[in-house]
Amino acid sequence: LSHSDAWLDRKVGMQGLGVCPRPEALKRLLEVFHDEDAPHRSMAFEALGERGQDAVTALDADLQDADPFKRARAVHVLGRMTDRAAAARLLTVLEDTDPRVRALADWGLKRHTGKQVGYDPDAAEDTRKATMAKWRELIKP
Repeated sequence: LSHSDAWLDRKVGMQGLGVCPRPEALKRLLEVFHDEDAPHRSMAFEALGERGQDAVTALDADLQDADPFKRARAVHVLGRMTDRAAAARLLTVLEDTDPRVRALADWGLKRHTGKQVGYDPDAAEDTRKATMAKWRELIKP
């Protein structure tokens, strides 16, 4: 279905992959997620958000990539997830070298908690660490 020209067929196909527990489904979602020319890439973003822990683990490679754009895409998916593992992973991203990626991680944590802690991705490291501790308090199990 993900190769169909019909938007609805692609949407349903991606949603199905998002809830399918088979490893092949996750693999296909990641292929579409990484394909910059895929017309249904945004649907893969959404479907990955439904996968939970396996998607969090699968996105680790993207979070370690040298390209901040690739890291930001992965953070965007994590930020849309409701999984606690995604929130925990976003905490680590607050230490990313790129302030734009850090800002997205903060956005994701706000979505997870519905709260704000005053994190400033452009602040000095010691200031960021102080507000990161506030996030950790909110996210702890």
